[in-house]
Amino acid sequence: MAYTDDKLESYSDIFDNAETDATDKDKQRVIKDLKQLSTGQNLDTCIDVDSVIKYFVAHNFVDNYDSYTGNMLHNYYLYENKGKLSVIPWDYNLAFGAFGGAGMKKPENQTAQGSSPTADNATALVNYAIDTPLSGVSEKDRPLWSAIINNGEYKERYHKYFDQLIADYFESGKFQKKITSVYEMIRPYVKNDATAFYTVDEFDKAYNTLQKFCSLRAESIRKQLNGEIPATTEGQQAEGVQLVDAGTLKISDMGSQKGGGPVPNQDDDNIKSMKEQKSKG
Repeated sequence: MAYTDDKLESYSDIFDNAETDATDKDKQRVIKDLKQLSTGQNLDTCIDVDSVIKYFVAHNFVDNYDSYTGNMLHNYYLYENKGKLSVIPWDYNLAFGAFGGAGMKKPENQTAQGSSPTADNATALVNYAIDTPLSGVSEKDRPLWSAIINNGEYKERYHKYFDQLIADYFESGKFQKKITSVYEMIRPYVKNDATAFYTVDEFDKAYNTLQKFCSLRAESIRKQLNGEIPATTEGQQAEGVQLVDAGTLKISDMGSQKGGGPVPNQDDDNIKSMKEQKSKG
């Protein structure tokens, strides 16, 4: 998602994947916005600044490298409305460090802002720097992020919204109540489903790990905002920096992509029974 020139055909990766019937006039508006974005000036005329900042706050909290901040450059929707661009989040099954860890192969040559930590390095994931969240790609190739972090006013707003997220959702206890409520609602179905992808014990372990991961992530970000932990990868790599310890966590306990293969608690008789019930219904 970067400006190349004014030709429609130069943006086939965007327009060929459009979810709506875009006219040439629509496409020209998008190109105009990308061109303005590339200048780094008057950004509020080409992007919905507040919406984009909030997107990055939520996105960067959950450590999702299988998207805009990773080197794959996919799994998000670019939305244009009244001449301004924003981002619609999509496909977060490899969030919380699963990409390059438990769920997928780690991308190669990650030498830009940071490297996507492996599943065995939960501490790196918990402390992943909020001001340098890109993995395996440089800032110049991610103009939307660059526009936010290199603008003093927008960077301050980015930190402000992170502060609100941590205070209102985590430090208030709201997250704990919500995740417990959802867990208690889902668990009976997992326990009684003969075709579930995971056993109930695995589900319990995933819940406990996710709960702890998010709590530690919130703790680290609070310390990054307060200056107790550097908010950049380079700063965190300095000697003597004390990070939030997540050494007891195993990221793969939150689950992984099984690729459609056999699952532990699924057998042929149960599958056959489910298919018969479905056909009768």
